[in-house]
Amino acid sequence: MSNEQSSISRRGFIALGAAATMAQAQPAKKKVAAIFTMYTDGPRLKSHAAVIIGRLLNGYSPNGVKIAPRTQLVSMYTDQFPENALSRGLAKGHGFPIYPTIKDAMTLGGDDLAVDAVCFVGEHGDYPWNQRGQHLYPRY
Repeated sequence: MSNEQSSISRRGFIALGAAATMAQAQPAKKKVAAIFTMYTDGPRLKSHAAVIIGRLLNGYSPNGVKIAPRTQLVSMYTDQFPENALSRGLAKGHGFPIYPTIKDAMTLGGDDLAVDAVCFVGEHGDYPWNQRGQHLYPRY
């Protein structure tokens, strides 16, 4: 075998070292549970959850520069499923479950907290009004 075939250039060696360092420097994505009232994205109503959770899943592009998500959505709880709800398809498409309770979404169905963060969006949905005309969204 010739020397050219068995050796690597100095630039190649530095590039490999930099690539290995970058690969190691990437922190693990934080696990997030999404808790929200409803998820819709239509001509009449684009819910706040669609905007916020959509960015957690797909990233966003401020000033045309794509920013990839730095988190991983691992579970979801949604309080209401209106006719145009998109949460079931979203969960199926991204491979995470919708849990029947908030606790289950935060523990991934177990006994202990299993997420690093919770994204709660309590806007929109069919909720009562109080005597002062305030919509009583579940923000407790």
